[in-house]
Amino acid sequence: MAANLTVAELFKEANLTPHGPVQWGAPIPDKSPGIYVVALTGDANASSCTIDADYLEPSERQRWIPNQPIIYIGQTTKRTLTKRLGEFYRHIYGAKSPHSGGEAVKLLHCDLWVYWSPSPDPRDSELLMLCAFRKRVGKLPFANRS
Repeated sequence: MAANLTVAELFKEANLTPHGPVQWGAPIPDKSPGIYVVALTGDANASSCTIDADYLEPSERQRWIPNQPIIYIGQTTKRTLTKRLGEFYRHIYGAKSPHSGGEAVKLLHCDLWVYWSPSPDPRDSELLMLCAFRKRVGKLPFANRS
């Protein structure tokens, strides 16, 4: 049986410490490249979080992981965390830019929290985190597609 993963455990898998969180839409006060995680909880140690996602279209609902607090893992190498998250906040679901990765986050009607960490190699950190998530939970987070 798959087990949930906490935000704190996820960052530890990449030898990083989570900063924040900030509520979805608030700027990230970090001018470096790094990793960010969108979660359903403001508690990095929460292992469960329940929201009703029954309103999602069937194609999105099938990706939903009940009780899992982590819904997206992302990284930025060419932009600062501040700039990349700003693009994510402004993105419109279905548009090609400025941040189509993780756009399913935009379909949710609940409080969301963003954690982040600078990383010397954001791509590697993201890969470590995605692999750890898949190993523990059995599939990728709700809004990650590959």
